[in-house]
Amino acid sequence: MTAAFSLFSPQQWHVLRALSLYRFLTVDQMLHLGISRNAKSLRDKSLFALRHHGCIQSEKIGSFLPDVHYMNAKGAAILEELEGVALDATPSKKRQPFSALFAPHRFAQVDFHIGVRQWAESRGDVEVLLELQDFVRQPRAATELQVPGLVNSVIPDGLFAVGTNSGQEAVYAVEIHRATQSKAVAGQLSQYFEVIKSAAIAQTHGVTANPIICSVHQQPAVLASVKARLAAHDGFAPFRQNFVFHTLDDLRDNFTGGWHLADDTPAQPFPLPKPKRDA
Repeated sequence: MTAAFSLFSPQQWHVLRALSLYRFLTVDQMLHLGISRNAKSLRDKSLFALRHHGCIQSEKIGSFLPDVHYMNAKGAAILEELEGVALDATPSKKRQPFSALFAPHRFAQVDFHIGVRQWAESRGDVEVLLELQDFVRQPRAATELQVPGLVNSVIPDGLFAVGTNSGQEAVYAVEIHRATQSKAVAGQLSQYFEVIKSAAIAQTHGVTANPIICSVHQQPAVLASVKARLAAHDGFAPFRQNFVFHTLDDLRDNFTGGWHLADDTPAQPFPLPKPKRDA
């Protein structure tokens, strides 16, 4: 047993495990995960101690952005030794894990991942089978899909799959859009017609459910235009139920609600359990 194990508090272990799963987190995201109720205490005690023991790094990404915290090789080695799980340390050779330009996009990707996990936990009958992000390289992006009929591979921002106790599966491909050109975004989403037809996700990852494409937008005007373009696309009709949309501003606080189809019909890609009737 390492000396670090005896020094770490339960909260510090919680931080390390969360960083091993989500790769990087802000303090606000750690609070959202329930790691602590107090940001100052989290910074001054747990994060300070983990940096002191050389297990994590904390970086300032931009003047108006929160610090990013991520595990380094020592932290990954400690978790591997004590929990028997081989982990890759998050940071690359660069000092910062990503630039200020990409930071809001990366934060949103992690927020989505947190949402999937918290939804699965709230259900109680759902197990997360697959959770991949494009910023994890193995050496290619972990989400990359080779799709017959397409010249270029498709790289979702995230790929997630869950299974229920009854044996049902659901698969989610996530796109969090930074582009402001609705034509380009609609073109990007139309590639998923071939992803669905070719069963590329099933062939690559072994999860057989038809994927739900979660299209998350920062700008409502772009969202509206993208939905209109997709609805007018000749190839869209067979796949209209596979595409759901949300706004980035509402995603974190309303992860299971607010989803809708291209025609604005409400959708429930992450259904809550039905309330139990009194006997």
